[in-house]
Amino acid sequence: MKNAATENRLETARDIARSLSTTPQTVLNWHRAGVIPARVAVGRIIRFDRAEVLAALELRTKGGRE
Repeated sequence: MKNAATENRLETARDIARSLSTTPQTVLNWHRAGVIPARVAVGRIIRFDRAEVLAALELRTKGGRE
């Protein structure tokens, strides 16, 4: 059973890439291009909120069809 802590866990580019069947480099490129949001944890460590990433990709996909 999920709780608030696991639902809000920030993930690495590798974690996001696995779930989207792409590479971590693609995830980082999307972030740098402004396609998906990310959060900087400490220093240059980038983490992603899965829900935010999926929402951004969904909006981009819908926007491209219209």
